[in-house]
Amino acid sequence: MDLLDYAGWVGSFCLIVCGLPQLIKTIRSKKIEGVSFLFLLLWFLGEFFSLFYVVVKTGKLPLIFNYVINLLVTLILITYYMVYRRKDVR
Repeated sequence: MDLLDYAGWVGSFCLIVCGLPQLIKTIRSKKIEGVSFLFLLLWFLGEFFSLFYVVVKTGKLPLIFNYVINLLVTLILITYYMVYRRKDVR
């Protein structure tokens, strides 16, 4: 690995960590206040299409890893949004 590969891994790690505080807060509190569904949906779609592009065009592992982890984080947050929003409506 060269310096550029290390930079790619560090950048991917930083981007992955961005969503984790919200995920941890949501799991602990069982509330997803202040996060809009549209934001989560657009975040998910952005990650999905970016992953598709990176896999087809570059195959760069740090980017693929980043997009896969962020897809999982957004999917979990969307699931929590759907579950806890339904509980709040009742």
